[in-house]
This record gives sequence, structure tokens and C-alpha cells, in this order.
Amino acid sequence: MVDQSGDAPGKVTEMTTKVLRQSGPAFEEFRAMFKDCSDAFDRGDDESGRSTLVEEVIPRLREFAGFCATLLDSTGAATPALRSEFVAKCESFEEILTTLVTELEGQNLTEVGDILRFDLVDLMMAFASLFPRLADDLQGKD
Repeated sequence: MVDQSGDAPGKVTEMTTKVLRQSGPAFEEFRAMFKDCSDAFDRGDDESGRSTLVEEVIPRLREFAGFCATLLDSTGAATPALRSEFVAKCESFEEILTTLVTELEGQNLTEVGDILRFDLVDLMMAFASLFPRLADDLQGKD
């Protein structure tokens, strides 16, 4: 039986804030994946780098993009400045992914490695510092 007492929005906020607060290890996993893939390209092991990119990195980036899209829907209660910061980071993420795919399609694997190691790591670390602040803001609005 579904609880129709109106408690569901509170539970969703509670779950969302918990996920945001506990996201640190996931961002460290991203950093490690990006480094492994980039290192493979730097060593000239293009097959291993491409395999890691296609089998591990890209699926995780897709999951993260989906999570961010869902989070955008639930951050309507966030302060305008915080929501704006989150939207800007999501837009940067989309731009970096587009560039990554373009460089991959052009076989410019050195650039792919640089995007992973520098652009994506920097952006993911920015998300890592933003997520706890979003959690605090969302919990304060509940």
C-alpha cells in the first residue's frame, strides 16, 4: 500500500541529501578511472585506454549525467545561487563530454587523455565540493 500522507516528498529529500553527502568516494573512483585511462594513452597502450574508456568510463559518465538530470529536477527548492552554480557545472559537464567524444572520434587520444586527466577531474572535484552544500541547502528547505 502506498503512503499517501504527504510524507513521500520528505523521504525523497532525505534520500537525496544522503546520496549527496555520501558521494565523495564515487568522485574518487572517477578520478582513479580517469587517471588509469589517461595513463594508458600516455604509455601508448591505446587499446587498453580505449577499452577502459568505452567499457568503464563512458557508462559511468552516462549514469552521472542521468543522476544530475534527476537532481536538477529536485533542486528547485535550492537557493537560486546554488542552483545556478549546479546548472553551470552541468552545462560544463555536457560541453566536456561533447569535446571528449569529438576527440575520440578523431582518434586524438592524447587530447582524450588530457580531457580525462585535467578537465573532467577538475569538474568532478568541483561537483564533489558542491554536492554537500546542495544537501545542506535541500535539507534546510525541507
